[in-house]
Amino acid sequence: MVWLKAILTTATMQRTGIIKGPLFAHHWPEAIAFLLPLMIASALLLTYTGPLNGFWSSDQGVKLLQVQSLLLNKLSNSALVYPGAGLDPDDRVNPFQGQYFRHNGRTYAMFSDAFALVSSIPFFFFGFAGLYLVPMFSLAALSLTCFRIAYPILGTGGALLTALALVLTSPLLFYGVIFWEHMPSTLLVTLALWQALEGNHRNNQSRFVVAGAAIGVAVWLRNETVLAAPALIGAVLLTQRVQALRTACWIGIGTVAGMLPLLIYNQITFGLVTGPHVLVAGAAQYQRANDPLTMRLAWSDQLIVPHDEPLLVGAVIAMALIALITAVRRTSRVTNTGLALIIVLAIMISVLIQMVPRGGLQTALLITFPVVLLCCFPSAPTEQPNLVDAPSILTTFGLIFIALAWMVPLPDGGAQWGPRMLLPALPALAIAGVWRASSWLRRPMAGAAVSSAMAIFFFVSLLAQCAGLRQLRDFNIANHTLLTTVAQSKASVIITDIWYGPPLLAPIFYDRRMIFLIDDGDDLDYLIERMNTAGFDTVYYLSGRRDSIAANTRRWSELTAIGPPVRLAHNLTGQLYRIEATARSG
Repeated sequence: MVWLKAILTTATMQRTGIIKGPLFAHHWPEAIAFLLPLMIASALLLTYTGPLNGFWSSDQGVKLLQVQSLLLNKLSNSALVYPGAGLDPDDRVNPFQGQYFRHNGRTYAMFSDAFALVSSIPFFFFGFAGLYLVPMFSLAALSLTCFRIAYPILGTGGALLTALALVLTSPLLFYGVIFWEHMPSTLLVTLALWQALEGNHRNNQSRFVVAGAAIGVAVWLRNETVLAAPALIGAVLLTQRVQALRTACWIGIGTVAGMLPLLIYNQITFGLVTGPHVLVAGAAQYQRANDPLTMRLAWSDQLIVPHDEPLLVGAVIAMALIALITAVRRTSRVTNTGLALIIVLAIMISVLIQMVPRGGLQTALLITFPVVLLCCFPSAPTEQPNLVDAPSILTTFGLIFIALAWMVPLPDGGAQWGPRMLLPALPALAIAGVWRASSWLRRPMAGAAVSSAMAIFFFVSLLAQCAGLRQLRDFNIANHTLLTTVAQSKASVIITDIWYGPPLLAPIFYDRRMIFLIDDGDDLDYLIERMNTAGFDTVYYLSGRRDSIAANTRRWSELTAIGPPVRLAHNLTGQLYRIEATARSG
């Protein structure tokens, strides 16, 4: 704990002008903030997380299909290319079902075309390794941006330590080594926060326009980042007294300017101004909703704190209530007493988090990144007033963003590590929380207790990320094993009866193979007939419900198994079949 206190105390002295020198004028902290996360992410990708073409989930497979189709279309349009169209002229067993959208006879993936576009160039030059360049560099740039946000309030040492700890002990690290658009979208929202804080500090209204534009561009990647605009506007209105309304207007103007080209593109391409993701994912989310209150409770259970851990929930509520009391009553006695109670609760929460069962995916924010609870710490009564504005804006932004996400409510995110829909709030809450806690470091006893609580929170968060990376590796390896098993069959035709089967096979989708998705026995009869006519003699069947399909397939007897079936991930079974010659001649 001594090293943490020493670094943050030095940072506090530097930001208050107690020490100055040429060391702090150089750019080595920015270089470290950028390069260290980039090197760690690269090392994880190359040595730990598994094969680069073994994906975490079907989402990455669909995004790869987008990238490959863009290149096959020479970047002229984003419609998905269907290699099996010649064998399936009726479009009856088209594999693009589930995460897709049809418009004007074309099929599109529901995910961001902008992310597919920026990923297509590195993929073209570097293959599968190129898919990870945008997330990795976004992680590094996010670390640098967090350093720039934290520097005015924490000084060089504190800002550097906070930025590195944030990106390396939070779920941001997980999403920095996965082919997903969460990292670049979170980067853009964090850039917006930085520009807004700079605009507030320098009284420069143009910065607020840039902040809004960054949020608008982030929406090109992730729809939920649109909530960052009202969250930032709300934070400004609630924390600022001078020109707050004008500032809010500039942020809104910038956001609209950044989003407007996207809305026009969506309308022209999809005939839907909101784009396909809102329609497809929203329909899947709300068709399960019977009671709005129950839905919101389930959402908070999954993404904030698990409700089946009553002691943990109680401790978090107690910490929040104490934080509210100390914010309203800023007397020395109340603040000191509140700090002592919060430190005790922080240690208790850390212990309770370690008692939560570690099996499976952990999606709750407070389980995977309890560091955000540092926002509950009261700031020291003697903290300089000029340093309070930025943490207040950051804290308010993060809380409003989460509240809006809960009220909408956003989709729960499915398979994930940590609450991926809430990632834009993490940098703001973490930086503000570290500032609040570190404001006590000049007081010997309080400083030692607070630095210990901070170190414990960051250590618990680090353990969570280690578990998340193990999950990522296990999923990647399992999905890669499935992919290579199917690929090694050398079958030109692959059939599956599970909607996520085709995305899992995305790396070989355009590799001189045809992949089809069947719903029932009639579909399989149709496909067997088409294969007979075309002269195919083998087919690979990746099945999740083979017995029920076979029972309703009239021509099942025309397929003869070659070798034993193979048990694969997701309770799927792989089997190569020979199409009997008599069937083909008929």
